[in-house]
Formats: sequence, structure tokens, C-alpha cells
Amino acid sequence: MPKKLVTMQVAADAYGLSVRTIRSYVAQGLITGYRMPGGRAIRVEMNEIDRAITTIPTVGTIAGPEGRS
Repeated sequence: MPKKLVTMQVAADAYGLSVRTIRSYVAQGLITGYRMPGGRAIRVEMNEIDRAITTIPTVGTIAGPEGRS
């Protein structure tokens, strides 16, 4: 299946992130950046962003003021 490559701006808008954050993910190696022949814009694959964003599991509940001693 072909990769769905989008600009960093489109990816940032889709995930509610800044372009700077997407660029940082590329620099850290969390996602791959692709430059098209003759182009300046770096593109990223949406599925890679899905995989890079991790879910934090919820264990129990967070104690509110009434739960503290």
C-alpha cells in the first residue's frame, strides 16, 4: 500500500500539534521525514505519527481532595 505522505503543517493540524513538534519528531528519529525530488517541503507519513504517539494507560483513579488524608 502506498504511503500517505502529507506536509508537516497538515500533520500538525490533524493531531493538534505544532509544526515545530512534528519537526522535532523527525529530528529525534521518532518519525521519518521525506523530501520529494525537487521539493523543499519535508513530508511525513500519517501512520508513523499514529505509531509514535503513545497511549498512557490509566490505572485506578486520580484522588481528588476528598480522597486525600
